[in-house]
Amino acid sequence: MLQYEYWTKLNEEIDKNYPMFNSKKPQGKPWLDLTIGKPLAHIKLIFNTQISAIKVNLIIPDGKEFFDCLYDSKDEIESELGYELNWKRLDNKKVSRIEIMKKSDITNQNTWDENIKWHLDRASEFHEVFADRVKNY
Repeated sequence: MLQYEYWTKLNEEIDKNYPMFNSKKPQGKPWLDLTIGKPLAHIKLIFNTQISAIKVNLIIPDGKEFFDCLYDSKDEIESELGYELNWKRLDNKKVSRIEIMKKSDITNQNTWDENIKWHLDRASEFHEVFADRVKNY
């Protein structure tokens, strides 16, 4: 239920201040997916109570070649974002992901405004940096 409440509040913020995203019907899952144009990749917001962290991932569901193309531009991408990313090719799986994580006591609802802002600011930055790369691949 905690995750459902968090995503509901986050969706309200999307509707107010993040027009590049469409709000999604929240569910009681630890993630929320946001599209960035094509099914080649999408942004996944994570709310993980087990490790007390939130994450923003670029998910590449089935494209090691696309991941490798992005990885070849790793320095440029991280320079555009202004921070380092965790690059996970995951050779033994279909999916690859690029992520950033923030430790936080997310069970404490007093942290939610700050965490929602962090989630959506990073997602917005991911959208800005990755959307054209996805579109033009």
